[in-house]
Amino acid sequence: MNTKLVATNESTVLQSPQKMLLLESHFRTTKLSIDYVNAFSSQMILAQKRMFNRIFPIRLYDVYFFNTQPNDYQYIMQRSDKVALRDINKRVIYFNSVLDELKRAQATSSILDLLNQILEITRAVR
Repeated sequence: MNTKLVATNESTVLQSPQKMLLLESHFRTTKLSIDYVNAFSSQMILAQKRMFNRIFPIRLYDVYFFNTQPNDYQYIMQRSDKVALRDINKRVIYFNSVLDELKRAQATSSILDLLNQILEITRAVR
């Protein structure tokens, strides 16, 4: 059985070839893991439906993967483009900082514009 050792913040984990293929597929053409879309795609739907009370701040890219995929975190961070990572975190911090104001104003288009900017960075091609 082929396995790969992946270092994490807590221990070393054996990854199956299938798991490594899956992780690698998230970077096939993008600078960041396309899986990050899951961190905010529901926010886009909620904004489109004008369900402002259910829209919450987005977790930063590294925080999202640290919390949702702790065994894969180190690998994901190593594969992630550092400039794109900095750019997406800056955009997420800005989104989170203006979110309450945009929700109060029920500014659907502004919320969607900011989320689309985050999506563009996530989908940026290598």
